[in-house]
Amino acid sequence: MRLLSAAPVLVALMFAAATARAETAVEATVTDIFGFELRLTELVLSRADDPEAELPAATLEHLQLAKEDHSVILWLVSIKEATFEPAENDAMTVRAVLQEEGREVTGLLKNASRHAFEGRLPDADEDADMAHVPLVETRSLVVHTEFESPNLPTEPGDLHPPMPEPDEDVLWVSSIPAGAEVWIRAVRGPSARQWRDYRRLGETPLTSRIPPGTWAVRVMVPAEIADGLKPAPQLDEHTNPFEHDGWEEIGFRRDAHVVASVTYNVVKRQGRAASVNALFQLKDQPLDEVVETFPSGRNFHYNVPGVMDRLRERGIPRAEVFLMLQALARGGKIVWHGEEESLMAEVTPGGEVEITEAIRPAANREED
Repeated sequence: MRLLSAAPVLVALMFAAATARAETAVEATVTDIFGFELRLTELVLSRADDPEAELPAATLEHLQLAKEDHSVILWLVSIKEATFEPAENDAMTVRAVLQEEGREVTGLLKNASRHAFEGRLPDADEDADMAHVPLVETRSLVVHTEFESPNLPTEPGDLHPPMPEPDEDVLWVSSIPAGAEVWIRAVRGPSARQWRDYRRLGETPLTSRIPPGTWAVRVMVPAEIADGLKPAPQLDEHTNPFEHDGWEEIGFRRDAHVVASVTYNVVKRQGRAASVNALFQLKDQPLDEVVETFPSGRNFHYNVPGVMDRLRERGIPRAEVFLMLQALARGGKIVWHGEEESLMAEVTPGGEVEITEAIRPAANREED
C-alpha cells in the first residue's frame, strides 16, 4: 500500500525580520522497512521520554547526531534525502545529503526507539490525528520542500578593501559602522597608550603594510557617523549609544567630535594577515534593528550550515540565529545577548568563524 499525494510543495522557511519569527512546513516522503511510502506535510520528529508511552505533542524539528567528540544538528527542512540503518545500543546511523551545496552528513541518532516521524496526510483535516512512522522502522526520507537559506544577502558586498586572505602581508582594519578613524602606534613598553605617539592611518575599511611586531590600533567613531545611524541613538554628553564587542563600556569622548573609541593590541607576523573588525553595536536595540545598521551585501563568506549548527547548539533561538548569520555575512561580527549569557561571533581571515563568550554590558548585568 502506497499513500503518495501530488499535493503542492509547501514553502519551507519563511523569514520576516520585522517579527523575528521563522515558520517551517516540511513536506516529505517517509519509506519504512516494509517498503511502504507515506507522504506527510508539516513533518516533525516526535519523541517520548518513556519508550512505552504514546508519542506526546512535544516535537523536534531537527536530528541531533553524535559524531565522535561533538554533535551535529541536522535540520529536517534542509535534508534532500537520508537513509537510516540500525546501530548498536538503540541508535540509528543517519546518512544524509543536504539540499544546500550537496553537503553530506553522517552520524548516530541515539535512543532511536523514542522517536518517530510525524506529520499530516496532505489532504487531511486540520483536526485529524497526526500519522507517524517510528524511527526504528524508517528506511529513508526524501524531503520535497525546497530549502531556503536563512535570508543571507545575495548581492556582492561593497566593503573595500575586503578582508584579506591569511597569507596576505597586511594589517586590515574595518568597523561597524564604517568610516571610523584609525590610529596606530608600536607597543614597546608601558607608555604604549599615550595618545601623542599615535599616527593616523585613515578611515575604515583600510589596509596598511606595517612591520612585524605588536601594535596598538585605536578605532574611533566620529559623532556625525553615530548621529546618522537608523534607528538614531540619543546622543548627549552623558550618553554612549554603543557597546563594543560585548566586552566593556567603551571609551566615550564628546570632545573632538568623537563619540566612542576602543584600542586593540594586534600582533603582526611576517607574511601573515592581521585583522581588526571593530564592532560598535547599538545598545538596547532589537537584533533585527541592529543588523539593519550593518553594511549592505555579502561581504564575508563562511560555512553557513556549520555555523548555524554551532549557534543552535548554544541554545540561541532559530530566528535570532538567522539574524546572526545575516549579520556575519554583512559585517563579519555580531554580539548576541540572551537572558543568562552573551556570545560574540566573528569571521576571521580564511573564512573561519570564532564563537566566544562576551561579557554582558552593564545594562544587562543589573538583574544577573
